[in-house]
Amino acid sequence: MEETEIKKKLKWQFFIPVIIAVIIGGAFIYVDYIKKEKPENIEPNNEQTDIYKPKPLPPSENPRRAEALTEEQLAKYGCGGPDSFRVETIKDPDHIWLINKMGETTTVSLGKYKINAPKNTIFDIQKLWLYFFSEKLGREKDNIYALENSYVSRMLLVVNDYKKEIKLGGDEYMLIELDNYPFGDIYPYDQAAVWEFEFLIDLKCKNISKGECLDNNGESLEYINGGDIRSQIRFFALGCQYFAKDITIEASFKYGD
Repeated sequence: MEETEIKKKLKWQFFIPVIIAVIIGGAFIYVDYIKKEKPENIEPNNEQTDIYKPKPLPPSENPRRAEALTEEQLAKYGCGGPDSFRVETIKDPDHIWLINKMGETTTVSLGKYKINAPKNTIFDIQKLWLYFFSEKLGREKDNIYALENSYVSRMLLVVNDYKKEIKLGGDEYMLIELDNYPFGDIYPYDQAAVWEFEFLIDLKCKNISKGECLDNNGESLEYINGGDIRSQIRFFALGCQYFAKDITIEASFKYGD
């Protein structure tokens, strides 16, 4: 074979792999471009982008409350009511409330819930109550039962990941009333909102004597073991008129180690 032909053959042997590599590289770049093009062409879901989780905020701290609603706005706003007040359970409540006689803290949840406020709908949650009943431990007629500070050390209300300690006063907690818009002000109702909320209760024995946890009267809490405890959360809301909505949680006490 002549020297010229050998050089031509070697030259083609060198270029063929380069050409193949360029083709493969171009193919990968094209596929990557197509993948990026598709997400950019997807239209945004306006319903999702309009929904937000408000920070707990009282009306007095919302500057938009100073704005008067126009007739045009009022004409487009619907009215929230019991039918539009839907509560979804996203975490089940604890059904056993353990009071450890040696003083260790246990935290119980009344469940985690979600409330949706519709867009363009007058929907104010202005106040809520938290109170307790027990057939075994409560009063004879109404079964209302007061939790004691002898075994309750703290309560928290968590709204959209913002935690707020509930101020407890006195030795018993029969009715806890929260007002001034604990769930966050969404006035003037021109966007949808979501509230995710949870009550947490820290159970911790305050008075321990001879291996026993004592109640507010100095008696052993042994009598509370197995007792039923029903928590009642009541919302007071405003649409075109005032209405109330309840959540009921059933549980029982366990006293021991």
